Amino acid sequence: MNNTPTLTGRPAKTDATGPPDHKPGSSTIFQLQYLRALAAVSVVLCHASFYVREYRGDGRMWPIFGRGGNFGVVLFFAISGYLMARLAQNAPGTLFMTHRLIRIYPIYWLCILGVVAINLLFGSTVRPNPLALLLIPGGTTSYVLGVEWTLPFELTFYFLVFLIIILRFQRFIPFIAAIWVLAIEVVYALKPEFQEGQFPHFLHLPLSQYSLPFAAGLLVPFAIKRNCVGPATLIIAIGTLLASESMSRLSLSFGLTSLGCALLVAVAARPREAGSSRPNRTLAALGDWSYALYLCHVPIIVALCKQMPPTIPSMQVWFAAVGLPLIAAIVVGKIDLAVYRQLKKWVDRSNKWITGTLCIVFLVILFFVGLRPYVFNILNRKTFATADSIAKQILSLNNTKHLSLATAAQSIGFRPDPELLSYSDGLYDKGGIRINARGWAADVIGRDRGITILLFFCGHYLGCVIPREKRPDVASVLRTGNDRYGFNESFPIPGGCDSGAIEELIVTEDNCYKIMSGDIQR
Repeated sequence: MNNTPTLTGRPAKTDATGPPDHKPGSSTIFQLQYLRALAAVSVVLCHASFYVREYRGDGRMWPIFGRGGNFGVVLFFAISGYLMARLAQNAPGTLFMTHRLIRIYPIYWLCILGVVAINLLFGSTVRPNPLALLLIPGGTTSYVLGVEWTLPFELTFYFLVFLIIILRFQRFIPFIAAIWVLAIEVVYALKPEFQEGQFPHFLHLPLSQYSLPFAAGLLVPFAIKRNCVGPATLIIAIGTLLASESMSRLSLSFGLTSLGCALLVAVAARPREAGSSRPNRTLAALGDWSYALYLCHVPIIVALCKQMPPTIPSMQVWFAAVGLPLIAAIVVGKIDLAVYRQLKKWVDRSNKWITGTLCIVFLVILFFVGLRPYVFNILNRKTFATADSIAKQILSLNNTKHLSLATAAQSIGFRPDPELLSYSDGLYDKGGIRINARGWAADVIGRDRGITILLFFCGHYLGCVIPREKRPDVASVLRTGNDRYGFNESFPIPGGCDSGAIEELIVTEDNCYKIMSGDIQR
């Protein structure tokens, strides 16, 4: 959610000259600020509806605003794609990347610090995952604010634009973007299992469907330059977005939403005559604060839903869950912009050695953390092969003798072990394409027995996972030195099955097992 106040990043001057739909003295386009405000408020409405449904049991607003979150994110990404295409034309590579880093990280870390501090005041503890603070794709899916999944996308987008700049391929951006859009659609059509939802790994992310609006946004400057944006564009954008809603369960829906949002950005960014109407300063300010609103709204909504007495009607809670984040965004947004402007001044006055060092440090972290899961899979290929062999034996027994999972496991030499503990935090359907499984598994006395978890669904073997995410909450209860008990992975869903249950077979290297099952939350 890159909420850059200007294309140049410079603070706006306040003289009365210049076109009224731009901030005088800057290249900010007010219509883009309005779209930012719309995107942020859409996400807030979605999350307010979701958490009121989850915590208060009232889902009346969810059918109305549930799709607003997807629309807001896609619109944010399309705006980001347009802005990055513009910025890439003039900014040196290291300066471009440094500006992006100081735009994303400082206010994010401040929001994390605020949540940790407020929880301490009320007697609870929040321990952010160190990898979560880095916002690197594939590092973790355990986040504090509940919205961070989009930021690894943003940072990866910035890295790709950085490569375009240092390779001096700016003039090829329209061609690169067109090929990128086509590649995403082809991969999605031919290999839908390649999609990893909101938490893709580093090498999977560029071909994720969520990269589609960013790639489409890169094409907007080219479309404007070629006079492809006219009076009918807004009508086409609205019609496309409305059509996408009727196809919310089809793969075509996301492509239509991305196209509609890119067209909205094109309408907002097209040149206007100097006699245009005066801008709405309130909406423009909300656009400036949209990144802050995005970061802070979920903790506020969750706190309201948990702390408001049950006697207060749920609809009143819903209105408060929409209104209070808007008020908080004013304070957090002003802090955000003030910090960014000061850091930008410092960066712009610094020598190239400082910006170069910051870029190198980020790139090293990006590749080290981003490629870590792929290296892990290579190093553990023997374990995965063993798991595949176990799964084949179990499926063969199930198909021929119709045995239960537990009986089949015992038939191939595994024995139940009461010292194995496990818990499923949730099984989530990700758009009917993938299932995301979260939870933990551990030996109650802390022995390292090489635990592997095999997932079965509708007579199919989905895959396996090795618990390796840090779970200090589990370690504190078990009182063991190791805290890598967690897992959070997604698997492609096989077709032709409407069952909502998944069985998880937890096995160890010394041939012990435990069964865990759960229902998919759709």
